[in-house]
Amino acid sequence: MASREEASVIVESDLEEGRDSADALVSLHKYGVILPNWKGAHPWTHDIAALAEALKYNTIVKTLDLGYNDLWNEDIVAVAKALKINSSLEKLDLTCNGLRPGAIDALAEALKSNKSLKTLILAGNDLGPGNIAVLSEALRVNTTLTTLDLMGNLLEASDIEKLADALKVNTQLKTLNLSENRIGSRGILQLAEALKHNKTLTDLKLKDSEDSISSFEVILLADAVRANTTLTTLEISG
Repeated sequence: MASREEASVIVESDLEEGRDSADALVSLHKYGVILPNWKGAHPWTHDIAALAEALKYNTIVKTLDLGYNDLWNEDIVAVAKALKINSSLEKLDLTCNGLRPGAIDALAEALKSNKSLKTLILAGNDLGPGNIAVLSEALRVNTTLTTLDLMGNLLEASDIEKLADALKVNTQLKTLNLSENRIGSRGILQLAEALKHNKTLTDLKLKDSEDSISSFEVILLADAVRANTTLTTLEISG
């Protein structure tokens, strides 16, 4: 296992997509070296386990891209456990990994204690209805996350309602991307109400919702924006 000093090493290099590139990382991780870009590398579970172990004590790497890898639940859980210890990672991209409830639970738990992560990208994971509750609970207590991307996750009004409730008490989130979801009238109503209470959000994206946003819903949002003192960008489309 790499020492804490060794684990502070980072190689600023991108992986080429493919299995061979992922294999090459196994030996590097024995020395605590972390490559920040794993996008589309399709690593095996033992690769991610090595990465997670190195990540625990790494104090230099700021960004980690694990997008487009279809990672297993146990892979995400390993990374989430590392986040509880890591104190430097600021951006984690998990786009299109087919995240399942167990993985979301682990990430939510990590968010409750992590003090460095500022950007979490979970776009295109088809989280679906019902899987967002634990993440919403984490947002209630997290004090560092400023950007959360949930674009294209098949979220429904009940999920948006939970997120909206969290926004009423969250004191740090500045950018929230809910584009390409099934927000619905109820979801819009809940978001509008949350905007009246939230004091930090500056950028809210609701573009290309699977449920068209009506003129009445636009009026609801406009009224909420008038009462809100921080929002500067609201992206919507019918």
